[in-house]
Amino acid sequence: MKGTHIVTEKNVTIEHPIKIFGAGRDQTFVKGYGFKIAGKKEEGKNVVLKDMTISETSGYGVEGRDGLSWLCDSMTITQCGRSGVCAVNTKGRLINCVITQCEYSGIYCDSTALIELEGDQ
Repeated sequence: MKGTHIVTEKNVTIEHPIKIFGAGRDQTFVKGYGFKIAGKKEEGKNVVLKDMTISETSGYGVEGRDGLSWLCDSMTITQCGRSGVCAVNTKGRLINCVITQCEYSGIYCDSTALIELEGDQ
């Protein structure tokens, strides 16, 4: 939905396949905390985050850890208190995402994870 959405609890934890679409990276903003993708790994099942900006988080913007595969499409992730994107023991894909000005690294990929980058952004 269009607007600024403040996450006051520690991360939005996603444990089941779901698609969360914003109205566009210049119209939908998530602040405070980001998304943590967990849940049981299932072939052909994933989490999709699309068309939004995640900014000014206390921790990671998007954290995939020991869980479902995930896809971020047409997103801006900026000014996170840790890395913009973190992957540990999971598989993720970033399509046309812009990641800037994060406290640690823009993208952290552990040796047990895979992140695919695609697009001209």
